[in-house]
Amino acid sequence: MKKLLIVLTILASIAHSTAGEMKFLWSQSFQDGYLWDIEFMPDNDYFVLGYDDRIELRETDTGNLVKVDSIIARDIEVSSDSTKLYINCINSFQVRDVNTFEVLQSVTLPDTIDGYRAYYSDFCADPARALIYLRRALQYDEDNNGNALLWQYICVYNSETLEFITELSSEAHKMMNFTKMDVSADGKYLAAINSGKSKLMVWNLETREQIINHYMAPETSTEYGDPKDLKFSNVNTDNIYISGSFRHFENDKDHMSLSVINIEKEEVIDDRFNVGQNQFGATRLTFIDNEKYVLASSSNLTIMIDYLDGTILYKAIHHRDYNWGRNRFSKDKNVIIGHGGNSFSSGYYDFESSIEDPNNDEVIYPNPTTNEVNIPFSCTSPEFTISMFDYNGNDLTTQIQWQYTGEMYTIDLSNITAGVYVVRINCGESSSDYRVVREK
Repeated sequence: MKKLLIVLTILASIAHSTAGEMKFLWSQSFQDGYLWDIEFMPDNDYFVLGYDDRIELRETDTGNLVKVDSIIARDIEVSSDSTKLYINCINSFQVRDVNTFEVLQSVTLPDTIDGYRAYYSDFCADPARALIYLRRALQYDEDNNGNALLWQYICVYNSETLEFITELSSEAHKMMNFTKMDVSADGKYLAAINSGKSKLMVWNLETREQIINHYMAPETSTEYGDPKDLKFSNVNTDNIYISGSFRHFENDKDHMSLSVINIEKEEVIDDRFNVGQNQFGATRLTFIDNEKYVLASSSNLTIMIDYLDGTILYKAIHHRDYNWGRNRFSKDKNVIIGHGGNSFSSGYYDFESSIEDPNNDEVIYPNPTTNEVNIPFSCTSPEFTISMFDYNGNDLTTQIQWQYTGEMYTIDLSNITAGVYVVRINCGESSSDYRVVREK
């Protein structure tokens, strides 16, 4: 496929030469509706977008719209035989023909069950059996104390008839706020994780028995965990990749990236990206080249990891016009399409390219710093601004104070917690970015 080098806007990079860089092909914005999900069609020439009021079929190479259908589409998945689309419509679940979008089967929940509002919140298709695992939620807006109640069940349905079969989870799980769920590529296991105490639970799908209860943070932890992604390895389906923020004691922020759990050992077997300079924050995960590389993304933050070498190849904050916090990778097209905010974008990672850290030729002092940092910078344009981001792409500009002498910026970081940040200085139409480390 021809690579259209329309724009690559690097707003921040890691602090040394990078092996490759992200390059964008096209981006489109939308004004109406909320975009929930994206999925490549079987031929990868097209992809489907699922909104809260429609689904859209678009061309992969251009992003051009091919057809649209009015429907709530929160989650979309292509069946393992590539003939059907599974669509979570929140109050219903549909099976559609992958070519015509014709509805083949549908199951609809009643508005309420036992006085609770009922809806489907997530699902996974079983690749080895004609089964769908639907996460059904029952919500009562307020109890007598004004607290919202949410009960969740992982239910098993026949994927051909959408007949309810059984509940995989038990009554003991109903109060757990499951946030992520996945089925292994061989159909051996289903894994789910909840927010709060962040307990990873794994079921053997042959016996439908729960076999794993693993807290990502100790059960005695005083801080709740925030899972961002959970995916089974396709190389070794006994391994589960989990990304999120899981603190092991109060104010501990050293477990905020990627962990690998082995089902047989029932323990973390890889936490290289959870400590020191290797941690990169809670992100969503996309795997490339048989999991040799991991694309970690959050909002407008993009990170490429050489997982086998245990190194971070690339880390950048991109303009929000190129936003793919949630994305899919097409091996056939060697392209990534993702969405976030009010846009969806296409791009690819060029492993042959190399960029240098713009800080290499600058003198920034003191860096690391405990309070102030000085950045020599001369700008003759009346249009200049300064802004600061953390490495999750969050704009922290309002939390800093700065002075400009005409040749130097002095930036006060006393209101910012310890960490690694990017300071961006705009002068007219040019932009320079600086990596700054604030120590305790």
